[in-house]
Amino acid sequence: MKSKDIFRTQVASFVPISPGVIETVPSKDSLLGATVTASPASVALDEGGSVFAVDGASVAPELQKDGIPTVPDTPFCLTLRIDLAIMSGSLLLVTYQVTALWPDEITIKSTNPLSGDLVPSGEQSKP
Repeated sequence: MKSKDIFRTQVASFVPISPGVIETVPSKDSLLGATVTASPASVALDEGGSVFAVDGASVAPELQKDGIPTVPDTPFCLTLRIDLAIMSGSLLLVTYQVTALWPDEITIKSTNPLSGDLVPSGEQSKP
């Protein structure tokens, strides 16, 4: 297996608190800490050897440059990013678990239910 045969990509998703509902926070520094685990959940194998891997995952509040429908200001939203590696097949679903720690004094607002095709428009924060 050659590393050039492995397709690598990153996917991003909002972290929902219920179907179609996400939370907005005042700033990127609002999050005290978080843990995330992610793994392939459903795959379609091609003939021959297949590889499906999660190379890394992170979660952080990201500024949504394009805004969020039903939210008046440009919000920061908790965003999950997963680095994937795929060879000879299709990755259909990923499962994940996020635990976030917020300060007591922060104001977290929940959105109204959003459409399922809304994707994050923020950029990954640099450390």
